[in-house]
Amino acid sequence: MSTVERGLSWIVARFDGIVGLGFDEISVDKLPTLFGALAAEKSLPEPVISFFFGYEKTAKASQMILGGVDKDLVEPGHDFHWIDITVPGYWQIDVHGIDIGDFDACKSKKCPAIVDTGTSLVVGPPEEVREINRAIGATLNSGGAASFPSCEGLDDLPTLDVTISGRTFPLTPKEYVLKVTALGQTQCLSGFAGLETPQGLWILGDVFMRRYYTAFDYGNKQVGFARARANPPPAAEAT
Repeated sequence: MSTVERGLSWIVARFDGIVGLGFDEISVDKLPTLFGALAAEKSLPEPVISFFFGYEKTAKASQMILGGVDKDLVEPGHDFHWIDITVPGYWQIDVHGIDIGDFDACKSKKCPAIVDTGTSLVVGPPEEVREINRAIGATLNSGGAASFPSCEGLDDLPTLDVTISGRTFPLTPKEYVLKVTALGQTQCLSGFAGLETPQGLWILGDVFMRRYYTAFDYGNKQVGFARARANPPPAAEAT
């Protein structure tokens, strides 16, 4: 865990620290990772950490659960879909389709993607993300974010489908449009952003994870997704 970092974001934001949840392969100076240490010490019932991000009206229900998953946070009738890690380091998996309308961002191939709680949006190669934002009518604003001319009529936008290992995870406009209010004005932003990386990586960040309760299984080297419950009960112990 780091408690001192350089940069303006560290100064402006009120961080107590940053905890990395990756594997030993990307540990700075080969220091023990949190997950690795907890697993080695057998400090948890299971070497699993799960994240449930509540929507604004249920924000107090957001939870990080050490040692397992809480099945009460899963939408009734749904279960976890587990995906093997392809490259230890980050939590990297293969995505088999990112589709909206007639556009397939993966071009019928596998898209390498990492699952990351520290990324707010769904991030991908700039060219593909431009096509997605074009399909939903979002354009880059002066601040560099993709935004909509108005917040009216956005419920009629198309659904984006993310397919992973044979299961489709849809994101509706309600889930990928972000409403931001500042100085009494509300603006609607796209939940998709472009970022150039050497590997052409996608990042499934909080926009995706808010809809799908996410578990990181260090022991089995897997990530699990389950449809998040809309109105969860109060926080409970992991099961």
